[in-house]
Amino acid sequence: MGWQTRRRALVRLVAIVQGLALTACASLIDPFPLPPHAFLDETRVQARVMAVAAPLLLANADSCPQTHAFSGLLTTHRADWRERAVFGDQRRGMVWIAVSHSPAARAGLRTGDVIYALNGDWTAGNARDHDDLRNRRLPRAVRSGPVDLKLRRDGEWMDITLHPEPACARAVEIVEHRRPAAWMAAQTLYVTRPLAMAEPEVLARELALALARETIARQGESAALRRVNTVAAEVWQTVNFVSGMEALDELSFRTPGHERPPREIVTDEAHLVLALAYLQAASRYRAPPLELASVQP
Repeated sequence: MGWQTRRRALVRLVAIVQGLALTACASLIDPFPLPPHAFLDETRVQARVMAVAAPLLLANADSCPQTHAFSGLLTTHRADWRERAVFGDQRRGMVWIAVSHSPAARAGLRTGDVIYALNGDWTAGNARDHDDLRNRRLPRAVRSGPVDLKLRRDGEWMDITLHPEPACARAVEIVEHRRPAAWMAAQTLYVTRPLAMAEPEVLARELALALARETIARQGESAALRRVNTVAAEVWQTVNFVSGMEALDELSFRTPGHERPPREIVTDEAHLVLALAYLQAASRYRAPPLELASVQP
C-alpha cells in the first residue's frame, strides 16, 4: 500500500471517528434545543398556519399531482419549552394542536391529551422517545392507514382511532428565515416565520401559490417516477439518521437544503389562476375558511 493510499485511508478513518464522536455527543444533549419562542405565542402561530394550510391541502387533494396521508395532528413534549410548568409533572408526549376540521379534530383529539400508546406500542416518558414518535413512528403509522391511540385526558383513559385523509402534502412546517416565503419540498409545505406572522389573507394566498407552483412543476411526471422520488427521499432521510448527519446538522446549526427557500421563486399567470382555484376550493371546504384552532394548553 502506497503512502498516498495510506494517507487517504487515515483521513477517512479520522472523519468516521469524528462523525461517531459528534453523534455520541448529540445523544447526550437535549435533542430539542429550547426555541426562543414562548409556548403560548408559538402555539398560536402554529395553530394559525395550520388552520389556513389544512383546508388548502385537504380540499385540493384531487387536483394535486401526488397525495399524502394527512392527520392534522401536531405533538409536543415538555423538553421543547422553557415554560415546563404548563405540563405539570407529565413527561410523555401530548397532543399540541388538533387542527380544526382535520382528521385529528374529527377523531376527537384535544390539546393536552397525553399519548400513552400508538398502535399498541407504549410510549416512554422522555424527550428522545417523543422525538422518535413525532418524526418517525407517527408519520409511518399515518401513511399505513388508521392509527389507534391510547390517551389520558383529565385522568380518564381513552382509545381513539385517527383516520388520515389524502392531502397535497404530508406536513406543514414553519422554518426560521428572514425572507417571507412558502414552498414545497420533501413532500412538505414549508413556511418561513415572517410569512407565518403575516395577515391570514396574505398567508393563504402565498400557500396557495406554493401549491400551484408545485402542481405545475410536476405536470407530466408519471406516478412511477413520483413513487421513486418518494422512496428515495425516505431512504435519504433514514441514511441521514443512521449515519448521524442529522445530529451533525444540529450541532453545527446547519439548515437542511430543503428547509431553505429557493433563491428565486417565479410566479406567472398560470400559477395565479390555479392558486385562485385552490383558494376557492378551500373556502368551500369549511366555513369560515380561516377559522382558527383552539390553542389553550
